[in-house]
Amino acid sequence: MVGTSESVTGGEIASSLTKVKGCSSVLFGSQVVYSPMAKAAFCNQPTKRILEVGTVSREIMDILLDCMGRRFFNQIIADDGYLRETSQIPSIFISVGTVGVAGKKVEDKETGFVITGLRSWDVARVRDALTQPAKAPNSTPLLDQDHDIIKARSLDGTRREIILQATSLVLDMILNVVP
Repeated sequence: MVGTSESVTGGEIASSLTKVKGCSSVLFGSQVVYSPMAKAAFCNQPTKRILEVGTVSREIMDILLDCMGRRFFNQIIADDGYLRETSQIPSIFISVGTVGVAGKKVEDKETGFVITGLRSWDVARVRDALTQPAKAPNSTPLLDQDHDIIKARSLDGTRREIILQATSLVLDMILNVVP
């Protein structure tokens, strides 16, 4: 199952995934977090912190990947700390995201600078660590990541071409991780 946190790609990753028949069994959800305020709200962080580390940074990518993971695990762990009864819990959860610059220079980043990220968890391992009373995903580090990939790149092209290249890079990352 995949969750996306998209800034520079503006929903293109999720849009690409929804074009595949049966995508509802693969796509957990998507959040477009374009502005600093959206990033702060989505990740429950002060806007000041987002601006301090930079809206186009490895730190922001790390926060976005972790935040999508927390949202997923909050959905499968019931309020009493035990696993929800459902047959739709996947064996792996993949959080992907993008931040970058497709238009004019942002902060100190030139046009075409993009950071892509992917983090995956073995759901059973995380569930076992979290399914104890009084432990919730928001208060416990999401450990046991199977893959944790954050890459910075410089892409060339028009705004649209940069967005599509970044989308393609993330889709390739997903394909390289899915068993």
